[in-house]
This record gives sequence, structure tokens and C-alpha cells, in this order.
Amino acid sequence: SQRAGTDGEMLQPGHSPPASQQQQGLGGAGKSHRLMVQPALTEAYMTQQVMPQHANSVNITFGGQVMSWMEQCAYISASRLRAPHTLTAAMDSVTFAKATKVGHILYVTSQVTAIFGSSLEVQVSVHGEDPAEGALFHCADAYVTLVAVAGTGAQVPAGPVQLPFQLA
Repeated sequence: SQRAGTDGEMLQPGHSPPASQQQQGLGGAGKSHRLMVQPALTEAYMTQQVMPQHANSVNITFGGQVMSWMEQCAYISASRLRAPHTLTAAMDSVTFAKATKVGHILYVTSQVTAIFGSSLEVQVSVHGEDPAEGALFHCADAYVTLVAVAGTGAQVPAGPVQLPFQLA
């Protein structure tokens, strides 16, 4: 699969855009060109097994643990756009459809759904499986907003940076 550029050129997966596009975009008079990327190229997948340390005293998975896995998967999707560093700004519309228990396997999927200058919106879904039964079921959904920031080497990031991509 390939990514199309603004002038019809294709960007190969695993290759960054030219430095001029990474920093400020191309063109003059404030005109910025961003490379087009298919949302499917930002898909990420994680598999987690619920262990006793992930659950409460009645073996139901902590919601915060599921949210942590969702955030990690969202970060992987965002990293596919080669943002220098990203920080989680918000987690919206978190819904838990069905509880999971110790021993269940969780499948976390994410995909970038919108790019707004220096921030990204990532949709995350979680499905579960009880290995004893084998059937998949829907567990949770959320939207995670990540902000791309410049790294300074210090503990505090320098500030937002523009992303050189837009969704096709």
C-alpha cells in the first residue's frame, strides 16, 4: 500500500515526507501542502489477556486498565504519522458495553479519524473473547485526542507542531 502526496506523488510506507514538508509545509504566502494518507494506514492492533492484577476482587477488569490499553493503541496509530512526540489531550465518549473478566482476551483496534493541524483524533474499539466459549463480543469504544509536540530534551515539551498529513 502507498500514500498519495499532494501533487500526485506516492509516499511509501515507512518513509517520512521531505524535511521541508515536515517542518512548515511547502509553498509560499502561508500556503501549506500536506501529504494525503489513507486512514487505513494508521490502523493499529493490540492483544491483551486479562490477568488477576488487571481485575478487581470479583475478577472483572478495571475500567482504567482497559482505558490504558486503549490509549496505548491510539498512540501507536498516531505514531504512524511520524509526529515527533504526542501527548494525550483527551479521551472522549468512552463507553463500556460489556465487562471482561480474568482469562478473557481483549483485542484493541485503533485508527486515526481526523487531523486538525497539531492534533489527531483516534477512534479506539475493544472486543473481547472468552477462550472457553470462543465467541467475540464488543467491550468498549472511545475517541482519543493526541497533540503533536516538539521535543526539547527537557521534561516539558516545547509546544504544538503542525502535522504534515491530512486524511484522504
